[in-house]
Amino acid sequence: MHIRSIFRTFALASLVAVAACESGTDPSDGGHLLGTWAGEAWDGDAQAYIVNDSLYISSASDGWQNGPYVAVGVGPFHGPGTYTLGPASAAIRYIVGGDGIWASYGTRQSPAGTMVVTGFSGGTVTGSVEFVADADPGDTPAGARSIFRGDFRARTQLPRLPSR
Repeated sequence: MHIRSIFRTFALASLVAVAACESGTDPSDGGHLLGTWAGEAWDGDAQAYIVNDSLYISSASDGWQNGPYVAVGVGPFHGPGTYTLGPASAAIRYIVGGDGIWASYGTRQSPAGTMVVTGFSGGTVTGSVEFVADADPGDTPAGARSIFRGDFRARTQLPRLPSR
């Protein structure tokens, strides 16, 4: 997994959210991720995507407009089991300024953590994730490290583009 792929997941999640809002469906119907990041509570919507042979879980803690966002990817995905997270397997972004200034964290070590998938049935994936993420170079606070832990339940999603 590469950070670029992780952030593509954010874009894909945004498309799903926009499409769901335009169709009158609440995007939070797809799932939930409850946990902690840097010692603070995380309570967010969760989505699951299977792209090629990889599973991606994404979550927005404050809804869809301001972040923070987390995305985690593992592959090849073969159903329930324990997956090791390595460099560029997970990322967290959040707004630190009112003009769209983002802080980004990502996994950089190997192993950086694990995703444990406890269930995958009927399009719903359940499990837990834990990883250590470092601040991206040049972001504030530089060199900061934080731990993300959470339990998720998410329906696999296919992006639906808004109709014109």
